[in-house]
Amino acid sequence: MRTYQHLLKIDGTASSDVLRDDGAHIPADVRNADWKDYLAWVTGGGITIAADAVIPPNVIPMSALLARFTDAEQTALWTYLSTRPQMMGAILLRLADGMVDLTGTKIGNFMTNLVTAGVITDARRIAILTP
Repeated sequence: MRTYQHLLKIDGTASSDVLRDDGAHIPADVRNADWKDYLAWVTGGGITIAADAVIPPNVIPMSALLARFTDAEQTALWTYLSTRPQMMGAILLRLADGMVDLTGTKIGNFMTNLVTAGVITDARRIAILTP
């Protein structure tokens, strides 16, 4: 049986996002199929685990992820993002209230894009994503 857990924002207040038992971070977005599945699960009687329960070590605040970049990498990252407004918007939203799963597909793809673009090396990608 599937389980979900509420998440906390960086400031300690409750986030609408949830963490699924397979480690997937599910943003509260009606366009997201996983969010729709979660809502159906709740409607079917599912009870979400409280946010004060232990959050896995691979799930960290977005600000903590960005702090893992060196100053030079952060400069290169923001330069890269400045030419990609949609991606920049997603990062800024995640900074505002989000947690990131270091083992998640989206962050993995994002970090691989940074390697391909020359923003970071593959060795740094691995180091940054290590819980």
